[in-house]
Amino acid sequence: MAAWHDHVWGVPCRDDRALVRHLVLASFMSGRDPEPILAAGDRIDAIFQGFDPRILAFWDDARVARAVAEAGALAWTCKVRGAVLTARACLSLGSGRGLSAEAWGLVKGRPVQGTSRVRGDRRTVSDMSRALSTTLVRAGATDVTPLIAHRFLQSAGLINDHLVDCPRYAQIQAMADPRRRGRGREAEACKPQGSTGPT
Repeated sequence: MAAWHDHVWGVPCRDDRALVRHLVLASFMSGRDPEPILAAGDRIDAIFQGFDPRILAFWDDARVARAVAEAGALAWTCKVRGAVLTARACLSLGSGRGLSAEAWGLVKGRPVQGTSRVRGDRRTVSDMSRALSTTLVRAGATDVTPLIAHRFLQSAGLINDHLVDCPRYAQIQAMADPRRRGRGREAEACKPQGSTGPT
């Protein structure tokens, strides 16, 4: 959990495949202890074929059943089916925009900087998460509630929701500088195999 907090959670990510991973895992971890899912990162990546939406979107019932069997307690049938529908929704966004363009458009291309000093101050939904949820549900997703969408926005770095006195807050804030995009930790964290989830 510490490595995930220190190197992945909140790092601005613009890669479509990695963003699909963030979104699907936000769904998997909703209402559950995230640690077992985060600890199984490489295994989950292998089961879900790197979360490439161009592959995941075309899974049939047999492939879903296989993933359910391989994932065991990590992902229930409804969650796996939801992942497939989420991938399809992301592929069907207007004029092939993709999840990155859709999500980053909500924040006008720059991460929103949070102001929370204690965990209890953090919002659990936002106008942005409601808008993203509505867009994806209209596109066919079934497991992207405003709460899940908000956790996605946090984990993928569209909202910097580290506490303001956390050392990572300033580091993540500096990544909002366009000149830093694609460098260092940001580039590493946006690889599809990086871990993600709610704090």
